[in-house]
Amino acid sequence: MTQLFIFGHPDLASDSFMSTELLATVRDHKPPGSSIWLLDERKQGHQRDGERIISYPFDIPRIQQEMEQHAAIVLVFPYHWYAMPHLLKRFVDEVLTYEWSYAASGKMALRGKKLFVLTTLGAGEADHERGGFNHYSVLESLLPLRMTANITAMDFMQPCVIYGNSTLWGILWDKIQLEDNEAFLAEQRGRIRAAAKQYLDAIAANSVRTIPLQEDVKP
Repeated sequence: MTQLFIFGHPDLASDSFMSTELLATVRDHKPPGSSIWLLDERKQGHQRDGERIISYPFDIPRIQQEMEQHAAIVLVFPYHWYAMPHLLKRFVDEVLTYEWSYAASGKMALRGKKLFVLTTLGAGEADHERGGFNHYSVLESLLPLRMTANITAMDFMQPCVIYGNSTLWGILWDKIQLEDNEAFLAEQRGRIRAAAKQYLDAIAANSVRTIPLQEDVKP
């Protein structure tokens, strides 16, 4: 199953710690014939063979044609304000056009493709559970993507959420740790890569569960 990985970090040139580790893991483990797209407003990202920088304004006909060639789309992004970062949201808004991606009378070009989500957070899982600091889970906040998959006849697959290991109030402390503590840095790098690889292996093994839109999110 060929996969298209779309990285939606809002500033690729910033060398975000978690996104850098995710990109390295995908580069090491993506299946043959798969592609990596790096959304980058500043056109400063670094690309290799099998990768392409996608900058704004989007070349929509070319993007749509290439998306049709893959069986699965994997959105990779940091969780920003309980949603996708702005450039990835703009990509979805402008590329998934009427009649190409939805409408019974249209092409429905994404029908039957699988939609995966690999996202990272700085805060810990307890902050994103029912009754936690944010009151709702990450999966609940991804409902717009589930609805997007539904209207385009894609299969929305169980997402992979890689949490930080801090409370919301401890993120600054984690930043200090990442800058000054090599042992802590190595531990976090290994944890992020292991979680991402486990998800990529599950995708390759076709063992990731489909989540129908009608399925209620359990607290």
